[in-house]
Amino acid sequence: MEVGPGASGGVGSSHKGRVGLLLWAAVGIVFFLVVACYAGAIDRSLQIRGVAADARVVEAIRRPKGTTVTVEFVSRDGVAVTAECSSCSSDLVEGDIVQIRYDPAFLDSDVEAVGNRGHRRMALFALAMVACLSVVAGVTATRLRRR
Repeated sequence: MEVGPGASGGVGSSHKGRVGLLLWAAVGIVFFLVVACYAGAIDRSLQIRGVAADARVVEAIRRPKGTTVTVEFVSRDGVAVTAECSSCSSDLVEGDIVQIRYDPAFLDSDVEAVGNRGHRRMALFALAMVACLSVVAGVTATRLRRR
């Protein structure tokens, strides 16, 4: 049997491609694990320490990839706060009132609309990506071992 980069069954671009795919899958797994942990921590923090408040929409910027909603509210300590609402409806317009949840320990962080847990959804999406990339990595590693 002939062995070499150009021979069928030899080590060639297919092998290198699989190694590259495996490396990219590993990087993706680490990235999405970090995203899942971060988003999950924010969601958990808002569920445990979060305080509900009424907020007024001060700006709603519509872009092709989504809407950025900025709200203004008064914290329970009487501090006026302006923050981006990461999960507010894209239908909101300036002047609308929306109920939000914020973390009193981090007034400068994003807030979420009550009943809309965007950070939880982001964490679940990231975990689903980890699962998909793990399958890709497993299949690729199995094929590499066969060589």
